[in-house]
Amino acid sequence: MSESLVLTKIAAIGEPTANNFSTWTWGLTSALRAAKVWDPIFAKDSSGRVPQCPEESINAAGYREYQQLALKACGHIVDAAGYTNSSITDPYDQRRDPVGMLNAITAKYAEKTSSTRFASLSNQLKAERNMNEDWVEYITRLRELQKTTQRLRPDHYTVEDLDSEVLLFTLVHSLDASSPFVTSLLANPHTSFDTVADAITRTYHVNKDAVPGKGSAPISSANAATIIEEANAAYNSIMCFWCEKPGHPMAKCTEAQAAKKLWLASKGTGSSSGRGGNRGQRGGRGSRGGNRRSVATHSNDEASAAVEFAGNASTTLSPSEAPPNDWTVDSGASSSMTPRREWVHSIVPDRRGVKLADGSIIWSEGRGVVTFKPLINGKALKP
Repeated sequence: MSESLVLTKIAAIGEPTANNFSTWTWGLTSALRAAKVWDPIFAKDSSGRVPQCPEESINAAGYREYQQLALKACGHIVDAAGYTNSSITDPYDQRRDPVGMLNAITAKYAEKTSSTRFASLSNQLKAERNMNEDWVEYITRLRELQKTTQRLRPDHYTVEDLDSEVLLFTLVHSLDASSPFVTSLLANPHTSFDTVADAITRTYHVNKDAVPGKGSAPISSANAATIIEEANAAYNSIMCFWCEKPGHPMAKCTEAQAAKKLWLASKGTGSSSGRGGNRGQRGGRGSRGGNRRSVATHSNDEASAAVEFAGNASTTLSPSEAPPNDWTVDSGASSSMTPRREWVHSIVPDRRGVKLADGSIIWSEGRGVVTFKPLINGKALKP
């Protein structure tokens, strides 16, 4: 392909932006391949390394050839990046470092966040074959789009991370992507399925028509901001059952954390039985949201004292006798389970399966609130 046609391809892709970076990268790669500088400069081997410039003292001809190709590649990238990115490209151009130049541009426009990966994967899923594009070119373009998405993944990216993001993308694709509501959600660089699902759920409870599904009536930016503000206000109205202050759950209460540290200190001095002292047959999973009941064996002294600790609380039906099944609370869990329905108030029906440690599955009946009245060193604290 002639040099003039290569320059025409570069001029056609325009300057890079965060929104068009996937297609820009594909267009630039296509132009660099046409100029026959991609493989000798940028093509990675099986270990992920790009070709290196030979030592001049060892291979003078190879050194001169690489430098000529690097100079040519730098010129094409500078043209494609445009004047607005000259502060990025100039230092690498002076060093004849096209690989570093392209990496620096990528770092600017392709941050490794869930939001940028969402945009890249969306472009990949929407990529259709153009009428003037043969099948080989189309397949090559799809592979380049896939590589762009892969480049946006951080180090130590796992299969579990991929599963979570696929779930996020599926959820967001059910919304109106042009809605300010969705734009606001994806503005967070640390967007996850849980954060988006939580925002949608809170907004839906405030106004069922406010979550913009595909084909629904458009929501203005002002209304979207109001809706999200109302949803956040509803979320902030959560009452902490420990300090009795609004705006945070008990799991994030600083006073509750301080009480927990005090209990741990008393446990270390042997003044309390602690979780380790009366942990019996423990049911449920050891992970978050599992069953936190334990069947404990108490001495007569422990039964008569009927002491409850913040980290190992039990609620009894009668204050004069120890219950047959104390409830060990995991303060790090998002929720716990109990078979004692009479302990729970404000019950909301919520039937879901819970897999136990032995592989069996039990079904929950609802969600509610249990208020504990802990004693630390014989002193009653606020529930």
